[in-house]
Formats: sequence, structure tokens, C-alpha cells
Amino acid sequence: MTNSQTEEPTRQKSLRLWPGVVAVVLLWLVRLGLKMVVPGFEGFDFGMMGGLLCALAIFLWWAFFSRAPHLERWGAIVLMIVAMFATWHIKHESMGPFWVAAY
Repeated sequence: MTNSQTEEPTRQKSLRLWPGVVAVVLLWLVRLGLKMVVPGFEGFDFGMMGGLLCALAIFLWWAFFSRAPHLERWGAIVLMIVAMFATWHIKHESMGPFWVAAY
């Protein structure tokens, strides 16, 4: 008998979490831990750039390698974009686009 004749549901592959968890741990280590090792603006600069690279890695993992259903993948990304636009409208006037994106 084939799978369609027995009406058994096909098993969906489980969500691949470990790359996302590793990227988030690296994000926190680079963003917060690097400032403890490298003082001053240089540590802040390295922490921000490393944090942005780790955030890009998380985005790429979620969009292409997480095994999440397509609706959840792209729905979450659209929701993030909507949240950025909403944040822009409630920000303080002293905050520029970089600060809104960073926080």
C-alpha cells in the first residue's frame, strides 16, 4: 500500500533550532561581552557591528534554513517590518533611524 491509500499523515521535519540558538548566543556575547573586553567607543563599535552581523545570520537562518512553514517564516518577517514602522511613529524626536533599528 502506498501512503495515500493508508491515509497516514506524512511526518514533517522538526524545526532546526540549533543554528538560531548559536547565533543568538553569539549576538549576546558580541553585543554585551565585547564591550567588557574592549573599552571605549571602539568596543561599542565592534559590539554594534558584530550584533548586526549576528542579527543578519539569525534572519538568514529563519528565512531559509529553519524548516518552519513558509507562512510562519515570511509572516514573522512581515510582522517585524510592521513593528519597525510602528516604532518609527512612537519614537522620541532625538532618535534617528539608526537608533530605532538598533533598539
